[in-house]
Amino acid sequence: MVWGWLNWVNGIGSIPLAVLGFGLAIWQAYEARRAANRAETAADAAKRAAEESRGQFRLLSAASLLPQLNRLEETIDQAVDKQSLELLLHAVSSWRWQAGMCRGYLDPAREEEAAVMVNIQKSMLALSQLKQSILDFGDSTDWAKETKRARKAIGDVTGELGALAAYQSVKE
Repeated sequence: MVWGWLNWVNGIGSIPLAVLGFGLAIWQAYEARRAANRAETAADAAKRAAEESRGQFRLLSAASLLPQLNRLEETIDQAVDKQSLELLLHAVSSWRWQAGMCRGYLDPAREEEAAVMVNIQKSMLALSQLKQSILDFGDSTDWAKETKRARKAIGDVTGELGALAAYQSVKE
């Protein structure tokens, strides 16, 4: 009698426990899926924040070169006024190096930064051509006329980079 009753409890009693265990397993799988979705959402948000911070850092790094670029623009103007070949050569070389660094910080995927990159490239091309002709400058050379294209290209860069930096500071 006892054996019969134990067999019945063992056979029938295990069914509710199995159903309860199966339900618990389904609930845990559902909660794990929800936790995974929350983690994925948080990871995406962190990735977007990191990309935005990286973009801001790059632009701020480029903008931090603006004072040096402005100073080099002034130095080139002084070299033209003084007709100093040595000062002009030094400023041209420094501009090309500093502007190249600045260009490396900019993002070509952003339209306004791409425009600055194009102007930097134009200035570097104009200065390369100027550097080739500098050694031919003589007493009769019109320095203002011979350097006009390069100085305009440099002014375009500093103007656009300044506007971009100002826009970024207002945006923040």
